[in-house]
Amino acid sequence: MPLILPGLLTTGTFVFMEAWNNLIYPMTFITTLEKQTLPAALVLTFTGQFKTDWGGMMAAATITTLPLMIAFFAVQRSMVRGLTSGAVAGA
Repeated sequence: MPLILPGLLTTGTFVFMEAWNNLIYPMTFITTLEKQTLPAALVLTFTGQFKTDWGGMMAAATITTLPLMIAFFAVQRSMVRGLTSGAVAGA
């Protein structure tokens, strides 16, 4: 189990990031703003036909990355420990 834990954490992290950052599918298949994912809602909220509020979009994008950063820092030590535990020593 200790050797598989880093792989599971890495896979879980990538799946979570893909679901969190997904833009194309929500914009294509979900039509109401209330049900959109955060990246799609950012695009639909801060862009207009002739104007884009870049400052507001970047501020909101920075805030939406905070949960990903917190999740990464929470599992970073475990991932590094597991990745280096199977390394060949003295080669």
